[in-house]
Amino acid sequence: MSELLCNIEIIKEDEDGEKFDDGTDDGAKLYVARIQSELLGPREIRSGDIMDLIDQITIELQEQFEE
Repeated sequence: MSELLCNIEIIKEDEDGEKFDDGTDDGAKLYVARIQSELLGPREIRSGDIMDLIDQITIELQEQFEE
């Protein structure tokens, strides 16, 4: 039996908050992670740097599942 522990969606937005739809990196960008879990519910993390975003997601998940 399997159980969904969390769902993570990572999107890239331009400076106006619109999703990139053409695959380009033109303009300012913001990475947004939307995390949904049974324990903590929905939350959103934003960063201009994808590696920083991944670090934040990792820390949050470690804290959640250490309990």
